[in-house]
Amino acid sequence: MRIKDLKDATEWLKNAGVVDEDVETVNGVVIWERGIWKDGVWKVERWEGGVWKDGWKKIGQCKWPVHYSKTSIRIGCVEKTPQEWDEWFDSDEEIETKRGTEEFRQIEKAYKLAKYAMQLETEG
Repeated sequence: MRIKDLKDATEWLKNAGVVDEDVETVNGVVIWERGIWKDGVWKVERWEGGVWKDGWKKIGQCKWPVHYSKTSIRIGCVEKTPQEWDEWFDSDEEIETKRGTEEFRQIEKAYKLAKYAMQLETEG
C-alpha cells in the first residue's frame, strides 16, 4: 500500500520522500515491505548502514501476515513470544482458523520460519 493511502500514517511517515513503496501498519507499527527511502527521518526502529536492525520483519506465505521481531512473533493481530506460540500450537485452542486445515498448516509453517529466522539473527 502506498503511504498516502494509509489511514493511520503518522506525519513523519507522510513527509518521507519515498519511491515505489509498499507499507502497512499493524497495531500502530509501520511494516516496510519494499521501496526506496530517499529522504526523511525514520522515527521508529533502527537501521544501520542499510541493514534493518530492529522492528518487525515479514515472513512466510499464509492466510495472515506473519511478522517477527527480536522478542516476539505476530500472526495476524495476535502477538506472542515463541514459547507462548509453541504452547499454543501444542494446545487444541483455535483463534480463527480451524486446526487440521491446509490454511492452518501454512500458518504453522510461517510461524516456524519466523522462529527459525529469529534464532538465526540471534546467533549472528
